[in-house]
Amino acid sequence: MNENWSLHLTLLNNRTGQKIGANYPKNKYEILEMLDRCQIPYGSGDYAHLAVPFPDGTPDSLQLKLAGVIENEHCPPSIRQVNFLAEQLQRMSAESREALMQELTDMPMAVITDVIRIAGRLLSELPLPQTIDLSERAVLLTEQEPYFRLNVAALESESTEDGVWLDLPMQNGALEQLMLHLDVQDTDELEIRGLSGVVSPDDLELGEYEIFLADIHDYDAFARTLMECVPIHAMAKYKALLLARPTSIQGATKLATRLSCYEFFRYAELQDLLQEHKLHMDCRTLADHLNFDETNYGFIRYRLGHNLDVELDTIRLMENAKTEDAFWNATKYLFGRNSPDSFQRWIAFVDRQVESNQYADNFPSAFPPNPAFTAQFWLGSLLAAFYQVAEQYGDEIAFKIWSCPHCYPPHQLLALAEHLKEGGMIEGAAQKDFGPDGLPLPFPMLADVLPADSPYWEEDPAAAVERIRQEQIAQNRAQLRTDLASGTRQLWDLEQELQGRAGTFPGWLQGAYEVNEDFEQSLGEVIAELCETFQEIKRRYGIEIARELYNEHPVILSSELPGAAQFLSLGGSCGGAAELAGVGFFMPEEDITEAEMARAAAYMNAGGNASEVYKAIEQNG
Repeated sequence: MNENWSLHLTLLNNRTGQKIGANYPKNKYEILEMLDRCQIPYGSGDYAHLAVPFPDGTPDSLQLKLAGVIENEHCPPSIRQVNFLAEQLQRMSAESREALMQELTDMPMAVITDVIRIAGRLLSELPLPQTIDLSERAVLLTEQEPYFRLNVAALESESTEDGVWLDLPMQNGALEQLMLHLDVQDTDELEIRGLSGVVSPDDLELGEYEIFLADIHDYDAFARTLMECVPIHAMAKYKALLLARPTSIQGATKLATRLSCYEFFRYAELQDLLQEHKLHMDCRTLADHLNFDETNYGFIRYRLGHNLDVELDTIRLMENAKTEDAFWNATKYLFGRNSPDSFQRWIAFVDRQVESNQYADNFPSAFPPNPAFTAQFWLGSLLAAFYQVAEQYGDEIAFKIWSCPHCYPPHQLLALAEHLKEGGMIEGAAQKDFGPDGLPLPFPMLADVLPADSPYWEEDPAAAVERIRQEQIAQNRAQLRTDLASGTRQLWDLEQELQGRAGTFPGWLQGAYEVNEDFEQSLGEVIAELCETFQEIKRRYGIEIARELYNEHPVILSSELPGAAQFLSLGGSCGGAAELAGVGFFMPEEDITEAEMARAAAYMNAGGNASEVYKAIEQNG
């Protein structure tokens, strides 16, 4: 018999595609360990073999000849069949294995049972009894098979032969019989030479010294606790815990009693969670979000302090409202329009709430205390609240709340919408943070508000944002002719109202088209915003300044007009305004104070260079 010969295969998890090296023959404990490491659930037959070594290597000539049998998709061999065949091949001489290859050459359609039959004949072995069914794909531990075995020998023995195998947990009198057999008087005269079982030395991560230093009674207590506390189908979870929390044999015994305190998922089970909650990330990213430790057996973490459902809903919110761009597109899609000023106001509101942590009691129980999670939850909850308002009170009231100068937390928006519906003013709305039971009103959850079949959940968030953007662009292009007609009329009316220079409005019309030639906004929206801005300038700074800005056209963007109007009101000229617009001085994000604007006007009137204006207003401040 050639004990060094073996089949070097690859075991494949059919569900996930995970692979692991599978060298046969193996004992049952080694097979169970291999299945656990390939994350194939206990009792499952959802696996296959590849006739190549893992991760790389070249099979020998016999294994190449067996490739069609091992990888047969119509009659895939079970682990029991492959293992039995490997045992047969190991007992064969080189000449017998050569004879087997010759016979298989004439059998291109051979299956595993054919090979086992031929090998048995070449070995002159009797056929297998009919009671033995090697085709059963599941590998199970029987009630007669122990959880653990120790190989024990007399301490002073110089024999190189194997010791005696002791089944654990020990039956009554088993240790005494073993000591009698080995002719020793005390357990101190025994040494452990090997161990095998449902948990391997690699799982325990004990060095050789630690393995053989432990007392037989320690291992017996370990095996007994495993049988009482860890069902065989949960052994992968326990082994994952051992890898995540390395410990002594006594510590491993204690961990077995606390297995229910931990959560465990195989790779495939995390994939199921991703699909169930419609999350668009890979398993390792999800595990990282949830603070799971990754092991060869799966992902594990301590359960206390975690609420998996809340965390998954939170991550779902993070995916669907995790960026300002996504929030912008979601609200624009909801309202059918949007306002940059309103958007920035709500974003700033969320930032303030996250920093102050004022509404922490309104979050769901066990909500993760993470600032990044908190910000994403606010965005998602606000979106949920606006969705509720739009559904129950209509888009106009929802957009009115969105556009008002004041921002409100999500749990107050429905009451505010009811107040507006009854004809009330936003400024006079009562703010209610508590329900009739005195408990904090909960924030609405996006997962509870949006229908389960909403495309919002089915689509990758980045793809959804781009799809909405492209749909909006197409719609804006389609209504260009209508927008040109209505926009021309609006600008002509504005010219009449401001008593502007006749024939100036085509220049503003062309400018509105050019700044938005990608059609991210409709031309109608751009012109309406432009006219509203001129109305506000007229109200705040007077018709003369509004008219001068209209006639001279020193800036193009409506967002720059308020800054330019203030510049003119403080003594600046349209020529200076045009130069400053060229360096972005009037963009809202510059946040220029009135005093700084006055210094800028004086600097430009004195012949200053626009590119040096920031330095000038700082030096003169």
